[in-house]
Amino acid sequence: MLKDFPGPLAFHGAFFDMTSSSPDARIVALTRERYLLSLDIAAELGATHVVFHTNFLPMIRTEQYRRTWLAGQIEFWNDFSLEAAQRGIQIAIENMWDPDPLILRDLCQKLDNPHIGVCLDISHAYLYRRNKQQRVETWIKTLEPYIIHVHMNNSKGVIDEHLALNAPGGAINYVPLLPSLTRLERAPWLILEIDDPVALEQSLIFMRGILGPW
Repeated sequence: MLKDFPGPLAFHGAFFDMTSSSPDARIVALTRERYLLSLDIAAELGATHVVFHTNFLPMIRTEQYRRTWLAGQIEFWNDFSLEAAQRGIQIAIENMWDPDPLILRDLCQKLDNPHIGVCLDISHAYLYRRNKQQRVETWIKTLEPYIIHVHMNNSKGVIDEHLALNAPGGAINYVPLLPSLTRLERAPWLILEIDDPVALEQSLIFMRGILGPW
């Protein structure tokens, strides 16, 4: 189905129940196995970006958990990036329940790895931020040096609904966000992560109205 597709391809890796920095070595080994399968499928399809989640647990509000999580992630991704490089793939690590952008920023600073960047999920940033006064623009500014991939959709501000960008009652105003995303230093891929084809087409029309044709 994809062999004649003219554009670049991205692939979303396994993420349910995956814990790449678990204190249990067998859980880490299973996560690595599942992630390797994701890389192999992506390579077979010709995808060059593969997205994996942080799966940081914000319910555990201790500095020790945060330090341990970061140390485990550094060890895991430094090793795993070699597998991605062999397949010509860039890894984009996506914020899921992350309560603040410093989690991914600190990880990327420590990794300093050319094969790893950030997938910024706009709705996740809005929904799961601990400080409800913090604007999504703060996430963009904090993570800008590392953003290579962006997931875009909207919600009513309570659950992750994957609505059209300009859905009625949408909590996120994409009118100022879209131009700022196109100006990021690493020219990230802007992905409409929307399941409904009608909402997807509506979002494309909305984007063209803001950004012009491309």
